[in-house]
Amino acid sequence: MIPEKEDLGIVFLPTSKVAEKVGRTRQALYVLRQTDPTFPKPITMSEGRQARLYWVKQEVEAWQNQQMSSRH
Repeated sequence: MIPEKEDLGIVFLPTSKVAEKVGRTRQALYVLRQTDPTFPKPITMSEGRQARLYWVKQEVEAWQNQQMSSRH
């Protein structure tokens, strides 16, 4: 399990924190992953269908910045 821990400057966020950060439900986050190819890809820390997903905080924030800069 990877908590919100900083190692070598990289911060991993679990799905619930990413959903909160982008202002979506977990289900809406799943849809976003399927429909937006620019959304960061998650990292799995184990094998199997029930493996927890984590995102690199810096990648999520970069995606958010891109979304803000592309609005009209």
